[in-house]
Amino acid sequence: MMITADTIVSELNDDYFSDNEENDFCKSKIKTILDTLLSDVGFHKQLEEVEIFLKKVWDKYHGEYISEILAKFPRIQQALFGLEEDQTTGGRYRDHYVHMFNVFITGARIISQIIRQSEQNSENVDEVLASVFRVESESKDNLPDSFPTPYSSVKRLFYLWAMISTFHDIGIPVEHLEKIKVGLNQYYKYFNSRIESIVMVQDNSLLEQVGEYIDHMANFHEMSICQSNGLYEKASQPNGFIKQCLLKEFALNDHGVISAICLFNSVIQPALSNNLKYDLSIEQFNKFMQNVVFHDIARAGIAISLHNIKKTKYPALFPIDPEKLPLAFLLILCDEVQESFRKEGISLEAISNLNSFPTIEVIRENGNIRIKMMFSYESLNEEKERKIVDSYKNHLQNELKGQAKFLFNNNDDYSFEKIVEKKWREGIFKTLEEKLKFSSRFSVTIKVAFRTGSSIEHVLVTKPQQSE
Repeated sequence: MMITADTIVSELNDDYFSDNEENDFCKSKIKTILDTLLSDVGFHKQLEEVEIFLKKVWDKYHGEYISEILAKFPRIQQALFGLEEDQTTGGRYRDHYVHMFNVFITGARIISQIIRQSEQNSENVDEVLASVFRVESESKDNLPDSFPTPYSSVKRLFYLWAMISTFHDIGIPVEHLEKIKVGLNQYYKYFNSRIESIVMVQDNSLLEQVGEYIDHMANFHEMSICQSNGLYEKASQPNGFIKQCLLKEFALNDHGVISAICLFNSVIQPALSNNLKYDLSIEQFNKFMQNVVFHDIARAGIAISLHNIKKTKYPALFPIDPEKLPLAFLLILCDEVQESFRKEGISLEAISNLNSFPTIEVIRENGNIRIKMMFSYESLNEEKERKIVDSYKNHLQNELKGQAKFLFNNNDDYSFEKIVEKKWREGIFKTLEEKLKFSSRFSVTIKVAFRTGSSIEHVLVTKPQQSE
């Protein structure tokens, strides 16, 4: 059964912002966005609605600087859609803007269910969030004087998750520089010309602070909560292995690490020019750096940085333990389950109104958390299924020439259900089980249902480390 916008909105916690008017606006806008995503409304309308919501969120937190970045991102995407489109092969650029909103909503629903269950069970919500997410209420003593009332654990968790989920792919255009060059050369060849290279030059004015920020991100691999004052208890020295991984991927323009650095710069730049939402003296700026940037911003940064790193490249980083890095775990989970609706080579027109939102049930008993997700393709008709199959088949046959990871043995295997099942079993499930640590403490079951009444169901189990 297809989930509705009203159902999703009803699941969300009501206490994310301090201002009731802000809460009402955000839930109303979320409802509008979901209505467009779950209907046949065009993709550009979806982008417009998401942009309005993200602007409201980021204007609330850090002022206009970050919301301007997020407003420019879909315009850059528009260029990438054209530059990376290959009509011969069916290749295309995949949306990451609406995708980030989808990731945000999926995680917010999981967080909201844990909060609601805690309240219904008359538990101390602060203690539950400290246990599950390693988040506790802020202390006024640690914040700059101009900052408003300290966040409760609920509001702080929402702030962290909003940062992580809505910023995690902002660096995609930087990672795609080479693809941009290829796309431009498809046109320049008609002028007997070509671009040899596109060079991005880093502004070194904040290089030392970026290095310090990476140190603090690397400190979070072994992280706990200091219960006395709301600051994280971090390692005295950064984890050397993680630090080197982050530095290397930063140099290679990995979009996760680039996005984390962009978040850092986007918070620092307006603070330096005193254009931050809250005025900071020199002394208060130092407090802001030590207790905000090198705590919550760095914590968001390590989650963003890790989400795109491949286990095959740095096997020692994985699996990510939800006991140590719960928000990185949540980001990878919510990000990866969206892959089934974002296949390479399928036109946006074919998939823009697919139901990207599962039904979610979170069960918390004796400190253990079980998440059950059900993704439904039941609302698709045969025509929509055939459109998806045709574009996917064309992409595989023309572009991948038998080399595709998901290429099928014969034409009989090109059915919608077989394509989707293969993508889940050999792609999404495999990636999640390689990158995340599942156990009785934190388990996830995913079900996928089809129009014909058939379904697949899988309990995620962490893959054992391969011996070298």
